[in-house]
Amino acid sequence: MTKLNQILAVEKGVKSDVQRKVADAHNLINKPPLLSGISRTYQPIDDEGEQLPPESTRVQVQAEQVLTDVTVTLTRLFDVTATKDVANCSAKADVKIDGVVLVPDVPVTYLLFLEKQLVDLHNFISRLPTLDPSESWARDENTDSWRTEPVKTTRTKKVPRNHVLVAATEKHPAQVQVYNEDVIVGYWTKVGFSGAVPQRRVNELLARVVKLQEAVKYAREEANGTEIVDQRVGEALFGYLLGWHVMDPRSRERVREERKLKMKLKLNHGEKFGFDPRLRNSRRSSPMVEAAVQSQALAPDSALSVGRQNN
Repeated sequence: MTKLNQILAVEKGVKSDVQRKVADAHNLINKPPLLSGISRTYQPIDDEGEQLPPESTRVQVQAEQVLTDVTVTLTRLFDVTATKDVANCSAKADVKIDGVVLVPDVPVTYLLFLEKQLVDLHNFISRLPTLDPSESWARDENTDSWRTEPVKTTRTKKVPRNHVLVAATEKHPAQVQVYNEDVIVGYWTKVGFSGAVPQRRVNELLARVVKLQEAVKYAREEANGTEIVDQRVGEALFGYLLGWHVMDPRSRERVREERKLKMKLKLNHGEKFGFDPRLRNSRRSSPMVEAAVQSQALAPDSALSVGRQNN
């Protein structure tokens, strides 16, 4: 049985391959010379006139065949995407922490959402402001914040003082220098408050987030191991687009087989999208298959007309 993680592993490669092939198809059909052909013969007026060889250019690209090839390529992408999306609806797992189920039956898409959110949450927590480790902090229930121990400091005031440099005499006055002296006039008691969190709290939260991330990743891997059923929706969608819905199942299967053989046995002599004539001789084809071979693709109108003939 195919598992979801196997589909996820091939999805990216399928998408890139489809984009490349569709781009190549666009470039191919945008080259008018490859879609055009001519056949020209020359006949002189009389038998004695100059004889010229005929000229011809074959059509190298059939637009209908390019369309068919694109639908074959897109069918694989449609099937892979449908298989993944349908499987995501049923892929679930429990988020467990130390053997205890934290969240049961979590869809894998929600687990992917959790993984991204937990990465963002981890970055947010790691940037939380923390308390200054140089201070001693205690919880203050009155203010619901952290506070430091009281620190007592003095308040001073500058008081002018006189310093006698030279004493006064009978002939000269005293020489006095004025200076300011810091005199303690009071005391400050400082208490700091902070709304930050201790570093140990941040470390504890980060450890819990990491543990939860691991649990979510484990649950995602478990969900991705769910066995799935391959979906086949591309054939039905493009079958309707190309007119397959008007054909009976046996004829539809024959055309499908002819197409697979054609993809494997392309000729390399100038017709890039030519049909190998050996497919006509390999077995007798039904009128419906023969019509598809002649047109190089199953066009809606041709399929409808052939379906009416068989009816």
